[in-house]
Amino acid sequence: MSRKTGKKGLVLAIDPDPGNHEIASQIIAKKNISNIRLIEAGTFSEQTTATFLFGQRSSWSQIDNINIDETAPCSGKEMEIQLETLDHLLQNNNIDINKVGHVNITNNGAEYFTLLGFEKGLREAENIALTIIAGRWDSSGTIDGKPDYELITDYLHSLGFKTKFRRIHQLFWWGFCVKLL
Repeated sequence: MSRKTGKKGLVLAIDPDPGNHEIASQIIAKKNISNIRLIEAGTFSEQTTATFLFGQRSSWSQIDNINIDETAPCSGKEMEIQLETLDHLLQNNNIDINKVGHVNITNNGAEYFTLLGFEKGLREAENIALTIIAGRWDSSGTIDGKPDYELITDYLHSLGFKTKFRRIHQLFWWGFCVKLL
């Protein structure tokens, strides 16, 4: 993302896991990257706190205020984390939404709620691309009995966005992600 953004751009890397921040900080320092800002928080529809449940793998971690993916083994380690809205994070970092070109939301079942906390940005953005990893097969992919990707699609359509939904396991790189993350 740093290379795609360029030296004049900025990458906000938002993650509540301090271990991921430690690894990212080491990589950033080793490669002398200056256009990434790390933010230790989770994203949600409101500013609040949650219990962060560490997965046995980093990609399996979850927060306790959404449906839990029972197929992703937890390590038993937990910690309280701050949840922020994307709108609030952009405001606090003095980022003009019209300078944001792409937002990737991958937060293990909380994608829909993260979008709800980004409504101001989504309404004001003149040209923005979104990648949202949602549509899990288990209960973490449902909200009030409805698939999260349907809620996400409906919500984005209500804001005037065009969407394309693909099942992630049908994409060529899925095996790579499952094996390494």
